[in-house]
Amino acid sequence: LCGRLPFKEERPRGLGGLLAAKPKTGMPVKIEKWTAEHAKIAKDFTRMRNLSAGSQQMFEGLADYLEANPGTRLLATRNENGQLMGCLVGDFTSRETAFYMLAFNAATAPSAASDSLMRAFIDQAEKQGKKRLILGLNVDRNLTQQYKDKWGARELFPLVQTTWEINESGKAQERYFKKEMANRADKLRNEPLLFKLKRWIGL
Repeated sequence: LCGRLPFKEERPRGLGGLLAAKPKTGMPVKIEKWTAEHAKIAKDFTRMRNLSAGSQQMFEGLADYLEANPGTRLLATRNENGQLMGCLVGDFTSRETAFYMLAFNAATAPSAASDSLMRAFIDQAEKQGKKRLILGLNVDRNLTQQYKDKWGARELFPLVQTTWEINESGKAQERYFKKEMANRADKLRNEPLLFKLKRWIGL
């Protein structure tokens, strides 16, 4: 899903556009540094949504991702009491494109929290002279209709989703690969210290 910049509040075409809710903004948004407070709300969010192990791993690695990529921004919004209500991670590394990576809210966050974060993300992209937004894949229509469609998200390319099952031959190869990797790890772990030092310095 994508959006063009500068942003115009145009409704998506078709029935989806007619039914898309209008954004409710107004909550203050600031750029913040990742802390234990953000980590907690991210963890609570993954538990509340019952996300897959892979998705949980992405949320758990946000601190490293933000630190390693200077072009990323952590946008956060808080209520009147200073409590963290939601966050959005945007990647502005590309010259012409801003990437909406992910967003998460507190269980008590009002709907204006998500909308205010998206509005701030768009504003940040426009300030940096970006020409387009990438708002993620169009996999879960229930989610996009509730959140991204209201911001005029449109398909950039058609999406094809496939699934497959591993047959017995594939399972055998997987078992062999895991065994081979375990053997290599044991070998490296038990090799003499001199060999470890030589390998470490590149000899």
